[in-house]
Amino acid sequence: MKALLEEDPKARLTAEATLGHEWLSAHVSEGSLSLKRANSGIVEGRIRDFGRYGALKRMSLLCVAVHMGDAAGELSYLREAFMKIDRDKDGMISLEELKASLNDFAESDVEDIFLDMDQTGEGMVSYTEFLAAMMKRSCFLNPDRMADVFKFFDSDGNGIITSEDLKRSLGDHVGPDHINKMIEEGDLDGNGSVSREEWMHVMLGTTPDFGDPEELLELMCNALECDREKTD
Repeated sequence: MKALLEEDPKARLTAEATLGHEWLSAHVSEGSLSLKRANSGIVEGRIRDFGRYGALKRMSLLCVAVHMGDAAGELSYLREAFMKIDRDKDGMISLEELKASLNDFAESDVEDIFLDMDQTGEGMVSYTEFLAAMMKRSCFLNPDRMADVFKFFDSDGNGIITSEDLKRSLGDHVGPDHINKMIEEGDLDGNGSVSREEWMHVMLGTTPDFGDPEELLELMCNALECDREKTD
């Protein structure tokens, strides 16, 4: 995770190394995706949805993107979409490349979307950042996957996420202002930290008024499974 978030280009995994990383190679197959499918409204819709998320959810999705396997061929599809947008094939998406791919969007909207995806603030969107923005709900609405991400943030294992936890887990790759935004987003009771329940509400897009987030997650997972069965 930290190798992918490294701000120093010399220390961070290169774009080519990321796309060819042994973990990705083990989980990503070469797709036979058509250009039409790669540039479909699915890509545009997911990127737009990502722009509505707060800082904590975006960073959580980045962690999911690093650790998830190829869920029902999802990664091969997204890898192909990334490569279609990355026109100069340098393994990164520039603002101009995104504008060219989202030519139906207003220029100001594309600029906002780009800033949302560029979580390290380096002026380019990496493959992993693109995955975080593009993944469908079924990729992160998974009890085991969500538990792993929370454990990554909860660096001292006491069941809550504090700003110090985020500094330890993310290192120097995210600045203090961004960390404060992450805590503010998840601190639903105003006590200065984020509990597991609060974090889950952030990920589910719910509030404590909806009830136990563990039960809500189970209901959502069951609903997604029903949808899959209907389409099979």
